[in-house]
Amino acid sequence: MKLLFFIWLNILSITYSGVTLTGTRIIFNEGKKEKTIYFQSKSKIPSIVQVWIDKGDENSTINSPDQSFVITPKIFKMIEYTGQSVRLIFLDTDKIPLNKESLFFLNFMEIPMIKESSLKNSHLYILFKNRVKIFYRPKELIGNSDESINSLIFKIEKNNDKYLLVVNNPSNYYINFNKIEVGNQDSFIFVNDHKMISPQSSEKWIIDFTINKISEVRFSTINDYGAVVNHVKRISEK
Repeated sequence: MKLLFFIWLNILSITYSGVTLTGTRIIFNEGKKEKTIYFQSKSKIPSIVQVWIDKGDENSTINSPDQSFVITPKIFKMIEYTGQSVRLIFLDTDKIPLNKESLFFLNFMEIPMIKESSLKNSHLYILFKNRVKIFYRPKELIGNSDESINSLIFKIEKNNDKYLLVVNNPSNYYINFNKIEVGNQDSFIFVNDHKMISPQSSEKWIIDFTINKISEVRFSTINDYGAVVNHVKRISEK
């Protein structure tokens, strides 16, 4: 879940984020026309919540959503310690590839219903915009998201005076890395964290080559349930 924020008023800082979404990611399987998600309020302050979907534009707003989904309700009020269900309805369009996963982002922003008397106290309110990944998963994909980890290929490549870790994902699934290290049985060095590789693509990351021989990659990924899973793979010699 990614957090963005903007600032309102000045002087005394008050961070406001009382509404949470159940789950850290959303899997939307082909064939399902809709999916219900749940929000919970953990704040004593009532708020107005806005919900919309984008396809990678972090600057999107509720007035410029992606049109692949309809959200109902997309604006609602939450009072203290209550819940709210929201329906995501998929519009069957020809723009969605059926040979690999597609990625969308669910955005939700809460706006506190502040009393007029409080506004006169010159407070600074920091409002959070949350972004959660939505993976649209066609039903004809071979294997599953867990098995896609086995297809990853890691190589070491030299580019001028720099060494790169090349990661190839030939599968049809997005792979979310929590942490990546390279090394051997004696020691490992940190390469990257919180990265994601698209289906049928590759990435290159610079490594600090301070180990005589790199033979393994030790990494962790985040599965469909938001759990961190650890892995070890050999560096490919080809």
